[in-house]
Amino acid sequence: MATLPAGGNCTSVKGGLMVSPRRILTFILLMAAATACSAAPPQESSMLPQCPDRPNCVSSLQQGTSHAVPPMALHGTTEAAMETAEQILRQMGAASVSKTENGIHAVFRSRIFGFKDDMHIVADSSQGLLHIRSASRTGYYDFGVNRRRALDFAARYADATRRP
Repeated sequence: MATLPAGGNCTSVKGGLMVSPRRILTFILLMAAATACSAAPPQESSMLPQCPDRPNCVSSLQQGTSHAVPPMALHGTTEAAMETAEQILRQMGAASVSKTENGIHAVFRSRIFGFKDDMHIVADSSQGLLHIRSASRTGYYDFGVNRRRALDFAARYADATRRP
Protein backbone atom coordinates (compact mmCIF):
# COMPACT_ATOMS: atom_id res chain seq x y z
CA MET A 1 0.00 0.00 0.00
CA ALA A 2 1.39 3.41 -0.96
CA THR A 3 1.84 5.98 1.76
CA LEU A 4 0.89 9.60 1.33
CA PRO A 5 3.56 12.29 1.55
CA ALA A 6 3.36 14.92 4.27
CA GLY A 7 0.23 16.97 3.74
CA GLY A 8 -1.48 14.15 1.81
CA ASN A 9 -1.42 16.05 -1.50
CA CYS A 10 -1.44 13.28 -4.09
CA THR A 11 -3.61 12.34 -6.97
CA SER A 12 -4.26 8.67 -7.58
CA VAL A 13 -3.72 7.53 -11.14
CA LYS A 14 -4.75 4.22 -12.74
CA GLY A 15 -2.79 1.34 -11.29
CA GLY A 16 -2.41 2.91 -7.85
CA LEU A 17 0.45 5.22 -8.82
CA MET A 18 0.49 8.33 -6.67
CA VAL A 19 1.45 11.58 -8.42
CA SER A 20 1.86 14.84 -6.57
CA PRO A 21 0.49 18.11 -7.99
CA ARG A 22 4.08 19.41 -7.98
CA ARG A 23 5.14 16.66 -10.42
CA ILE A 24 2.17 17.35 -12.65
CA LEU A 25 2.97 21.08 -12.68
CA THR A 26 6.66 20.35 -13.39
CA PHE A 27 5.68 18.13 -16.33
CA ILE A 28 3.36 20.80 -17.75
CA LEU A 29 6.05 23.49 -17.42
CA LEU A 30 8.65 21.27 -19.11
CA MET A 31 6.29 20.58 -22.01
CA ALA A 32 5.53 24.30 -22.35
CA ALA A 33 9.26 25.09 -22.42
CA ALA A 34 9.87 22.38 -25.01
CA THR A 35 7.32 23.96 -27.33
CA ALA A 36 8.18 27.61 -26.70
CA CYS A 37 10.17 27.93 -29.93
CA SER A 38 8.47 27.21 -33.20
CA ALA A 39 9.34 27.41 -36.84
CA ALA A 40 7.40 27.35 -40.07
CA PRO A 41 7.80 24.34 -42.33
CA PRO A 42 11.03 24.63 -44.30
CA GLN A 43 10.75 26.25 -47.71
CA GLU A 44 11.53 24.14 -50.74
CA SER A 45 14.85 24.75 -52.42
CA SER A 46 17.42 22.81 -54.37
CA MET A 47 19.50 22.41 -51.20
CA LEU A 48 18.30 21.36 -47.80
CA PRO A 49 17.97 24.30 -45.40
CA GLN A 50 20.57 24.63 -42.65
CA CYS A 51 19.55 23.39 -39.23
CA PRO A 52 18.76 26.16 -36.75
CA ASP A 53 20.87 26.58 -33.63
CA ARG A 54 18.74 24.04 -31.75
CA PRO A 55 19.40 20.35 -31.07
CA ASN A 56 16.12 19.21 -32.67
CA CYS A 57 17.43 18.98 -36.24
CA VAL A 58 19.81 16.72 -38.16
CA SER A 59 21.13 16.99 -41.71
CA SER A 60 23.54 15.09 -43.92
CA LEU A 61 24.69 18.40 -45.42
CA GLN A 62 26.07 19.68 -42.11
CA GLN A 63 29.04 17.39 -41.56
CA GLY A 64 31.36 18.32 -38.72
CA THR A 65 28.55 19.75 -36.58
CA SER A 66 26.29 18.35 -33.87
CA HIS A 67 23.54 18.18 -36.52
CA ALA A 68 25.46 15.74 -38.75
CA VAL A 69 24.14 12.42 -39.98
CA PRO A 70 25.80 10.55 -42.84
CA PRO A 71 24.44 10.82 -46.40
CA MET A 72 23.35 7.62 -48.13
CA ALA A 73 24.74 6.10 -51.32
CA LEU A 74 22.38 6.59 -54.25
CA HIS A 75 21.69 3.19 -55.82
CA GLY A 76 20.18 2.93 -59.29
CA THR A 77 18.46 5.85 -60.94
CA THR A 78 17.37 8.94 -59.05
CA GLU A 79 13.75 8.10 -59.84
CA ALA A 80 14.10 4.57 -58.44
CA ALA A 81 15.85 5.86 -55.31
CA MET A 82 13.11 8.42 -54.70
CA GLU A 83 10.40 5.80 -55.20
CA THR A 84 12.13 3.57 -52.64
CA ALA A 85 12.47 6.53 -50.25
CA GLU A 86 8.77 7.35 -50.59
CA GLN A 87 7.78 3.75 -49.81
CA ILE A 88 10.04 3.68 -46.75
CA LEU A 89 8.63 6.97 -45.41
CA ARG A 90 5.10 5.56 -45.70
CA GLN A 91 6.19 2.34 -43.92
CA MET A 92 7.68 4.46 -41.13
CA GLY A 93 4.26 6.00 -40.49
CA ALA A 94 4.60 9.47 -41.96
CA ALA A 95 1.37 11.45 -41.60
CA SER A 96 1.91 12.79 -45.12
CA VAL A 97 4.40 12.20 -47.92
CA SER A 98 4.63 14.48 -50.94
CA LYS A 99 6.96 14.81 -53.87
CA THR A 100 8.60 18.20 -54.27
CA GLU A 101 10.46 19.74 -57.17
CA ASN A 102 13.74 18.38 -55.88
CA GLY A 103 12.87 15.47 -53.60
CA ILE A 104 10.41 14.22 -51.03
CA HIS A 105 8.88 15.94 -48.01
CA ALA A 106 7.32 13.91 -45.20
CA VAL A 107 5.58 15.06 -42.04
CA PHE A 108 5.64 12.94 -38.90
CA ARG A 109 3.46 13.63 -35.87
CA SER A 110 4.32 12.78 -32.27
CA ARG A 111 1.99 10.25 -30.69
CA ILE A 112 0.93 12.14 -27.60
CA PHE A 113 0.87 15.84 -28.42
CA GLY A 114 0.78 15.70 -32.22
CA PHE A 115 3.89 17.87 -32.72
CA LYS A 116 4.98 17.98 -36.36
CA ASP A 117 8.45 17.03 -37.58
CA ASP A 118 9.55 17.56 -41.19
CA MET A 119 11.79 15.16 -43.09
CA HIS A 120 13.25 16.02 -46.48
CA ILE A 121 15.03 13.63 -48.81
CA VAL A 122 16.92 14.97 -51.84
CA ALA A 123 19.11 13.23 -54.40
CA ASP A 124 22.50 14.53 -55.49
CA SER A 125 23.03 12.47 -58.63
CA SER A 126 26.33 14.22 -59.45
CA GLN A 127 27.82 12.91 -56.18
CA GLY A 128 25.80 9.69 -56.09
CA LEU A 129 24.29 10.59 -52.71
CA LEU A 130 20.91 10.80 -51.08
CA HIS A 131 20.71 13.58 -48.47
CA ILE A 132 18.36 13.79 -45.53
CA ARG A 133 17.19 16.49 -43.13
CA SER A 134 14.84 15.86 -40.23
CA ALA A 135 13.71 18.65 -37.90
CA SER A 136 11.06 19.53 -35.35
CA ARG A 137 8.82 22.45 -36.23
CA THR A 138 8.31 23.40 -32.59
CA GLY A 139 10.31 23.32 -29.42
CA TYR A 140 13.98 23.30 -28.65
CA TYR A 141 14.96 19.76 -27.67
CA ASP A 142 13.51 16.61 -29.22
CA PHE A 143 15.21 13.93 -27.08
CA GLY A 144 16.99 12.59 -30.19
CA VAL A 145 13.79 11.71 -32.05
CA ASN A 146 14.85 13.26 -35.38
CA ARG A 147 18.33 11.68 -35.26
CA ARG A 148 16.84 8.23 -34.56
CA ARG A 149 14.27 8.72 -37.32
CA ALA A 150 16.93 9.77 -39.85
CA LEU A 151 19.18 6.83 -38.93
CA ASP A 152 16.19 4.45 -39.07
CA PHE A 153 15.39 5.75 -42.56
CA ALA A 154 19.03 5.29 -43.63
CA ALA A 155 19.10 1.70 -42.34
CA ARG A 156 15.83 0.85 -44.11
CA TYR A 157 17.08 2.47 -47.32
CA ALA A 158 20.34 0.48 -47.14
CA ASP A 159 18.38 -2.75 -46.61
CA ALA A 160 15.99 -1.98 -49.48
CA THR A 161 18.78 -1.15 -51.93
CA ARG A 162 21.28 -3.81 -50.88
CA ARG A 163 22.41 -5.71 -53.93
CA PRO A 164 22.06 -9.52 -53.67
